[in-house]
Amino acid sequence: MYAPRALFAPVLLGLGLGLGCTAILAPRDDVETCDNVDDCPTPEDGRYEARCIREDLDFEGVCEAGFRSNISCNEAAYGLPDAGHPFAVAFDEYAKADRYKFTACSTDPMLAGSQGCPGPCKEGLSENAFGVCDDDDPSTPPAVPPTSDLVGQDVRDQFCRSFFCDNRFVCDRTNEGNPLCVVCDPDKPYGQGGCGDIYIEGQPSCVYQTQAELDASCEAPDVSLDKVVFGECMG
Repeated sequence: MYAPRALFAPVLLGLGLGLGCTAILAPRDDVETCDNVDDCPTPEDGRYEARCIREDLDFEGVCEAGFRSNISCNEAAYGLPDAGHPFAVAFDEYAKADRYKFTACSTDPMLAGSQGCPGPCKEGLSENAFGVCDDDDPSTPPAVPPTSDLVGQDVRDQFCRSFFCDNRFVCDRTNEGNPLCVVCDPDKPYGQGGCGDIYIEGQPSCVYQTQAELDASCEAPDVSLDKVVFGECMG
């Protein structure tokens, strides 16, 4: 089973948030306490939101910074492609049904049985829970077949990953009217918060960036929803 990289430990806002893509936090004694979130300072890093964590209502809570929970991955929320938002442009260009097919997997003998393609699988690969060939590396998301009900899911996922500079993020479409970026959960279905990478013609979708590429393009702490980046096919 895919085991995503360990979640960042909650960051106490009283420790200071000069966070980039990675952070080393110096301990301090002035931890911020709170009765509600309005008592907590706003994190300097735009990927985070303030939270007041109270385990017992009889005692004060502690301010923490957690990943923002309100980032919409609904492409329609970012305007028409003509307006130039990179998410809208990428979705218009790549969320087309004819991309999400197995065609070459079945017609090209070099691809038959490759990762993300139906079996019989090549050596070192085996059929995964999605019915396609995959490796057994627990650090990589499972390969997901390109199907008509997942058209555009790779574009939405990459939007989330780019904003948060983190390839654990996916677009959770459980609520179709308000899909949100979340850290994936391997126990949930793909498309509803579950983990996975869509494979097209034996390769991860070209709209994805690797974690190294996400790190290189990360502008944290000054992240912006208008500066999301997509994979090399968007170059």
